[in-house]
Parts: sequence; structure tokens; C-alpha cells
Amino acid sequence: MKIKSFLMILCLFIGAASIQLSAQSANRTYQYWYEWSFSTPVSCEGEAVDVLSFDMKAHVVVHVKDDVVVRHIEQIKGEATSSMHEGETFKYREIDTYISGTFIHFHFNAKGDMGTHYIGTMTVDISGEEDFTTLRLVCN
Repeated sequence: MKIKSFLMILCLFIGAASIQLSAQSANRTYQYWYEWSFSTPVSCEGEAVDVLSFDMKAHVVVHVKDDVVVRHIEQIKGEATSSMHEGETFKYREIDTYISGTFIHFHFNAKGDMGTHYIGTMTVDISGEEDFTTLRLVCN
């Protein structure tokens, strides 16, 4: 009986030690959520067509390998109201992918309840002045 108890306690200690060692691994995935509000102008073909005010919620998943972020994805959802089209409310979805720690590539879709629709793909350089580059923008 003493040997069984000793072996059982030994197994518990070995299991606890291995759990702590694996928790300190350089490879991991974690997630978090955040919320924020902001307003931004919308331009189509160089012409200001709207100003949208957003209330957003984001879910973020970060993958780390050898203590280096290899993948960072944000799924963003929310609503926006238009200042140009009185009473129009937009459902908004966006997916952001961080590339090499200095660029963000994102795709968004804002669909209004009165028929207005903005779809776009952009990048932003976050290493300095946060320069936005529009890759594609469709305004309907």
C-alpha cells in the first residue's frame, strides 16, 4: 500500500511539473476581445460620399511560435450610422491579418439598411505614420 501511495504521489508531481513546463513553451495561441467607437469619412473615387460613426467589437487570435508572432487575426463586427444618409444604419464586418508585424491587410463590408453598400480591401503600414493604401473599394 505504501508503494502504491508513493507511486501515485510521484505521478502527481511529475504530471504537475510537466504541465508547468509546457505552459512555459515558446509556442502558444491566445485570444482576447475589445470594443471601441470611432467616426471616419468614406471616399469613393476621390469624392467624399459619407461619414460613418461606428460601434465595434473585435475578437483577436494570436499565434506565437518560438516567441515570435506568426499570425494575428482580428474579426470585427459592429454597426455604423451615416451622417449623409439620414437614418441609415450599417451592419459592419471586417477581417484584419497582421503581416510581418508592420503591415495590416484588411477586408471590410458595410451594408446599409437603405441600400448603400461599401466593400473594400486595404493595407496599413503601422511601422510609422500609419499610411493606408486602398487595394480595392466598391461603393453602391
